[in-house]
Order: sequence, then structure tokens, then C-alpha cells
Amino acid sequence: MCQSASDNLQLDTGYLDSWGDLGMNAEPRFQIRLKQNCAPLVTRGYKMRYVDPTDTSKTYMRYSYLRNNTITNSTADVADWRIYMVPLKSPFDQVVSSYGGSIGLDYRTRSISMYRGEDTDFIPELNRTDAYAALLFLDSTDMVYHEKVEDPWFAANTNASELMRTFFESESLYVSDEPATVIGCTSQAFYCNPRIDNGQQRCVNLYASHELRDSITAIWPEPDDLKAFLGYVQTNNIMIATPDTFYNMPGLPNMLARFTTKGIMQWEAFPRDRWKQEMEFLSQASLASFQSNVPQASQNGVWDLDRTLCDSDTEAGLCEKLCKSQVSGLNLYILAIARIPWVRQ
Repeated sequence: MCQSASDNLQLDTGYLDSWGDLGMNAEPRFQIRLKQNCAPLVTRGYKMRYVDPTDTSKTYMRYSYLRNNTITNSTADVADWRIYMVPLKSPFDQVVSSYGGSIGLDYRTRSISMYRGEDTDFIPELNRTDAYAALLFLDSTDMVYHEKVEDPWFAANTNASELMRTFFESESLYVSDEPATVIGCTSQAFYCNPRIDNGQQRCVNLYASHELRDSITAIWPEPDDLKAFLGYVQTNNIMIATPDTFYNMPGLPNMLARFTTKGIMQWEAFPRDRWKQEMEFLSQASLASFQSNVPQASQNGVWDLDRTLCDSDTEAGLCEKLCKSQVSGLNLYILAIARIPWVRQ
């Protein structure tokens, strides 16, 4: 389902040390390794035109990577969070939008994520039991390009309509080839004990383990260390480092392409691998956020059950052991943020 069998992007942080990289300053010392693999996906066979039965003037392109027997035209499926829909505009509608000003017209982004193959309605390629998978959709239908774009994610080789060329007073304008394009990414996160020499036995893959506590217990058998580390794991802040974290947040500068637009016009000439630059930008932003969040999440913060992190025996060791000196810990991670790069594999 990838557009190319070889042109993908593999990123790896290497082993991030809780002391040297993540702002911790007490036992148990641990390491985290993050891996990502991204590639543009084909849309042929995963899209279909949809006409609103209540208003036949409204037509959409619907993208679904669910198994065929789970896709219908029912109202429920239209609202299904696992399906991405893009309204189709006529050249006249595009010009009218441009006359009305470019406020709100921009690249539109959305991601759909899958975790440990828990939703079996997705196609088998996305039902990964060893990774977190995400589909990153890009809708560029409001954008106009001054030059052709060969990049698979921003692909714009279609001549703009005569109405658009007249409006912009240019004979060389291009629009996106498809209503939406999509990049698929998988992520893996490994928790490791640096004091274990055996490389095969010192790490646990967060997204592959359904019995995470048992797996962590095997790596940190000492009760005090285990109690503290389980407290950290419960913060779930590792999810900040997934590639779709910033992509889903409105108002954030989650695309480099937005910095080179004027209104709805994209002026920059994009290289064929522009999508890789965008993915590296997203990964670096999420990594920096994750790095700064580690000591914050470990300083008696709250987590997804909306209760104080250190209010039970299981979690009490975290604040006592991992964050002896909050000031020292904060200074450490602030200095380290710029030092952690993702490395292409």
C-alpha cells in the first residue's frame, strides 16, 4: 500500500538517557529509544465519491482504510472517526472563496491512529501489534501553487482552471492532483535498563506488550526501582512523541509549508522529497515536547485517570526517587533539548 517499496523515511533517536537527556536525577536510571517509519500511501482503492443524500449539491471524496466489508454509505459511517472526508469544490467555488478572502483557507490536516491492532476493522497492513500506527491526511484543495510539485504528499501538477488563472492574473498556476493525500507512520517506543548487558533482554517495546507490568518487572526486578518506574510509565507521556501529536493540534505551526504561503498561494518550489522534511520537522517538535514533559509529568502531576500521580503505594516511589531535586532536573532538560536529534536510518 506504500507508493514506493523503498522510498520511506526511518528515524531513530538512539538511546535517550533519563539522566543525561530527559532531566531525571535519581534512580532508577533508564533509557528510552524511539523509532518511526513513514511513507506516502496509495489512495486508489481506498477512496470513493460520496453525495450527501440530504443535499445532492454537496459531494465529498471519502478516504477509508477499513476493510471493504465495513464500509457503507450509511449516515453512521459518514460520521465515523476512522473515515476522512474532503468536500469537493468546483472552480467557481474556489474563486468565490478567494474573493471572500483567505481567512480559514489553508492546508487542512487530520490524523487517524491505531494502537496495538485493537481495531480489527482496519486493513491488515495497519493492524500492527508491535507498533503505534497513524494515518496523516493532508487536504490541499484550497491551495494554489506557483510551480508544479512532484512531491507525493503535496502533488500539484494539475493546471488551475481558467477562472483561477484570471483571478490571480497568471498563466502558470497549479492545484493539487487529489483532494487528499496520506502518509502512513508507525512508531515504536522501547524502555530499557542500561545496567543489563544483554541487548536482547534489557528493553521492552511499549506498543507490543499487552502485559506491560510483567515485562517491566522482568527488567527492573528490584521492588523500589519497579515502583518508581511504573509510576513514570503511568504518566503515559511517551504518547507525546508519536508523529501525529502536533499534526492534530489546531493553531500550532505543524507544517513548514505554511511559512511560505501568502493567502492561498504557495510560492516555494518544493523538492520531490518535501514530505520527508515535514515528517522530520514533526518528529523533532514532538521529541522536544516529550523531552520537556518528562520531568514535568514526574513532579506530582496528574494523568489520564484525573488523580494525583503519587497518591497510591504503586506510584508513591516516583516522586521520592526520580525527582529528588526539581530545580536541578529542570535545568538539565532545558539545556539538553537542542541536543537530541532524530537520525535517518
